[in-house]
Amino acid sequence: MKGRVYLSEDSGGCALIAAALEVMSDRKEMPTAQEVALWGMQTGMEWSRTGWLWPAGEARGRSVFFCGVESRAPILERSLHCLMPMLGVSPLHWEFVRLRIKAPRVRSWRELVREYPRLSRLIREEMGP
Repeated sequence: MKGRVYLSEDSGGCALIAAALEVMSDRKEMPTAQEVALWGMQTGMEWSRTGWLWPAGEARGRSVFFCGVESRAPILERSLHCLMPMLGVSPLHWEFVRLRIKAPRVRSWRELVREYPRLSRLIREEMGP
């Protein structure tokens, strides 16, 4: 597996948290809400740009990306599958993780920091060990 894309049907908050948890998984302790928000800002992520694919970094030799789509994540996933061969990349080397957890009211860094404890717990439960 070369890469992973986290998709959440919201403004991207849940996908951002999932990607951050994976990219920062080599740490001994969980990242704080402030660390995740600062990391998210450094990726260039903008809350107003849903549907954009944001680079999260590397984790265990795999490229990680995240994307918020306000609805219809399956359509974006299929579109990416169609585009990848045109870009010379096999979609078979990518895993799309469509999160069930949604945070439609998280549309700013302040809201992300406030909701992070609850959302990170739910995302860790959904993703498993």
